[in-house]
Amino acid sequence: MFWFLTTLLLLPTIILPLFYWSRKKKLEFFANLGIPSPAANWLLGNLIDFKDTNVHLKLMEWDKKLGKIFGIYEASVPVLVTSDLDLLQEVFVNQFHAFHGRKRFPVQPDVNDSKRCSIFITVGNRWKRLRNIISPTFSTAKLKKMWPALKGCTSLFMSNVERNVKRNNNGKDTKEDTIRNTPIFKDGCEVEVYSLLQKFTIDTFFKLAMSADVGAQGDKELPVLEACRDTFRRTSAKHMSFLPKLALIVPEVKGICRFIFHNSKRPNEDLMKAFNSNIVEQRRKLIAKGESNHFTDMVQLLIDAEQPLNDKDLLLEDEKKGFGKSSKVLSSMEVVNQLVLFLLAGYETSSTTMAYAFYLLALNPKVQAKLQEEVDKLDEEEANFDTVQEIQYLDWVIKETLRLYPIASMVTARRAMKDVEINNVKIPEGTSVLANVWSIHYNPDIWGPTDPKEFYPNRFNGKELHPMAWLPFGAGPRICIGMKFAMMEMKFLLFQFFRAYTISTTENTENPLTLSDGATTTPTNGVHLKISVRH
Repeated sequence: MFWFLTTLLLLPTIILPLFYWSRKKKLEFFANLGIPSPAANWLLGNLIDFKDTNVHLKLMEWDKKLGKIFGIYEASVPVLVTSDLDLLQEVFVNQFHAFHGRKRFPVQPDVNDSKRCSIFITVGNRWKRLRNIISPTFSTAKLKKMWPALKGCTSLFMSNVERNVKRNNNGKDTKEDTIRNTPIFKDGCEVEVYSLLQKFTIDTFFKLAMSADVGAQGDKELPVLEACRDTFRRTSAKHMSFLPKLALIVPEVKGICRFIFHNSKRPNEDLMKAFNSNIVEQRRKLIAKGESNHFTDMVQLLIDAEQPLNDKDLLLEDEKKGFGKSSKVLSSMEVVNQLVLFLLAGYETSSTTMAYAFYLLALNPKVQAKLQEEVDKLDEEEANFDTVQEIQYLDWVIKETLRLYPIASMVTARRAMKDVEINNVKIPEGTSVLANVWSIHYNPDIWGPTDPKEFYPNRFNGKELHPMAWLPFGAGPRICIGMKFAMMEMKFLLFQFFRAYTISTTENTENPLTLSDGATTTPTNGVHLKISVRH
């Protein structure tokens, strides 16, 4: 008993100093490479620096202080941060074979675990296989076929706006499906547009990608929408659950944390998977009856690629082929996992971007008037995929919005799959390279002479840019696969909305907006604006 108690007392005095010493050694990573880095806490690294500020603002501050290439520590995990466009060109494009992995998240599933992986985190031939299967969904030809469904979703959004405006204006609800021909208001009414846009984008995803009507734009809150919101909320350090936080701060126990995390109940993910699985199962029943020939959506494309192979067989096939030629085969679990990913990504990014666009246009009435002038030139009857895409100023407005608010900047990163040296910068295997997107997007040397902080869509008029100067969708072979889909969706909604309405700020409009960091950068308190009918 004596020796047992003695050992029990001595263990902490041995383990804690060893842990401290080990951490201090890991925090010498960038110093040993000759790369500057801000002072780091021995336990939390630079995570402690993000406690009272947005991550992107701190990275911009360090960019000015330390230069275009510097390192930070997420606890003890090194991340190379850079706004050097030539270095990013090498990482994202020219040497993609050496950087085809994404930055790892604390408890993300092992990339070799096919039951849990989506195209977002897979690497090598497995990523290539998924990309080859899914890419045709977003071809121009397929997007054009989605246009009628998009028009229906947008029409429902316009009716939803009218219903909300009338309710807010006279304090009464209405059960009418549409009140388009009703005089709604004279001087406008305040609406929180972000939540309306979220309902629109989730409705659009289910209609266009899955040919499913789930009633997302109704007054009743859809449980899967709240599950999506909460999932993104939990990607921020402030709202992260215990196990991911522990894995982030103490990577030494990451394996245990990951095992517990993925073998415990997670209501949000379970709900989203069940929701998508149900739609897939309904489609399979139609296929069995021979009634699915008219479907050309993502669900059909993924099911067509499904084969009666189990997950282990597919993994072995991927490993044998390495990063070479890939087959077009999916397991049943992979079908559902891809749909969950696109549900999350499709709902969040487009709605947030449009909310920022509405906000910026409300703050800049001259730009809004110019946009209205341009969209008015195209009759609604003539609006189709091609004609709306050709409205140049509309394209510039969205691009300028994404320049000022690059919402997915914290996931615009690649991981070195081997030791690499680029322009005398050594990048050891396993090191993540994070593009300092906000520093790039606000760099006056790139975006001047007009102040980069100003909302000025005309800066895209004929401006020749470095390929890495505008990165809202990433770059290279792993650029956002749904970029064309998102642009089509956003352009048509803005086209329809600003033909009918004018927006302006109210006393409840934040300026500047309070932002929350996570997988995306979102307006914490929504976007409150006044909507008025155009005369």
